[in-house]
Amino acid sequence: MKKSAIILFLLTLSCFALRAEESSEPVIVPKEYTKDIDALASYIKENSRDTRQMLWSLQNWLSENVVYDISTSDVQSKYDTEGLANWTLRNKKGVCANFSSLFSEVSNRMGIPMFIIEGYTLNDKIRGVNGGHAWCACVIDSVPYLFDPTWDSGYVDPDNVRNYHKRLSSKFFMVSPDSLKNSHVPYDPLMRLGAKGTSDQGDTMNPPAVEDAGWLDSLRVFFLLDTLEQKKALYDRIIRYGDKNKLAVAYAANVKHYIDAHTLDEQQNKCERIIYQISDLHNRIVDLNFVSPGAERSMQHKIGELRAELNDAVARTNSVTTSALAKPAKEIRSYLQDLLRKVDKCETLLKKKKK
Repeated sequence: MKKSAIILFLLTLSCFALRAEESSEPVIVPKEYTKDIDALASYIKENSRDTRQMLWSLQNWLSENVVYDISTSDVQSKYDTEGLANWTLRNKKGVCANFSSLFSEVSNRMGIPMFIIEGYTLNDKIRGVNGGHAWCACVIDSVPYLFDPTWDSGYVDPDNVRNYHKRLSSKFFMVSPDSLKNSHVPYDPLMRLGAKGTSDQGDTMNPPAVEDAGWLDSLRVFFLLDTLEQKKALYDRIIRYGDKNKLAVAYAANVKHYIDAHTLDEQQNKCERIIYQISDLHNRIVDLNFVSPGAERSMQHKIGELRAELNDAVARTNSVTTSALAKPAKEIRSYLQDLLRKVDKCETLLKKKKK
């Protein structure tokens, strides 16, 4: 989520009027306003009475113009949310990730802080869906609302997911988390947004920190974290409270892969920075003709700092458990051990100089 959307999310959004009792007619968007996200968002916002009509107009446009196409499943791995939204707007097709990214991105451009929830769906005989899924959510005046722009746009044949039928629906539009608890299960327990739903672990999926009123404070804190810290918090919640079915386990493994890859990148960068510090320290010791007490204390302090930083890097590298990253982890671990030996040599040389 963008920082601007986070700021909006943390505010009291009383400026957004909700008229849930009204069935708003959608704003019809001229074709010339659908070539980029900003234009689409601006036109809908400027021609809508309230937040509900803005979102319903967006849902109507998606249903009319974007086609569910299972052959595009691999596209989402190539883009971030904004990139995927732009791709979807250009190509007018995609899967749930495409529908959700475009719905979320346009909503945020309209000033409505929308975010994407990843999870899985329970068996739905009508829609023929039972697998990984993505939908959207926003919080207005501390009240959570869910949106499934994919399921509200149409459906696929139960026996052939390549046969898609457009059908605008409001069944999954601006609904409470409780209303979808038996069909939409988030991988992240926090994203239940206070709903007590069924899972393969029962109510243990909702720890005290994310139940009832506590979920909102937890969500605010979560969105203030950077991407890597969000991934770490997400992984911790999944491991502690999440489901243990195949889909959830595979999702957790992907999150761990992301964390591990970034961990290795950090340690590699640390190695490249420290090697220069070790070389500089070694040269300073070599150039000494006399080791004063002050110089010895300063260099011993530096040796201690380098050793502590390298040991920390070793520990972080050892936390990498993704099998696909075993080889680079081993290489970085070996590099770190070599750097530790160089630090030891600096300490030995300092002692010799002192004598």
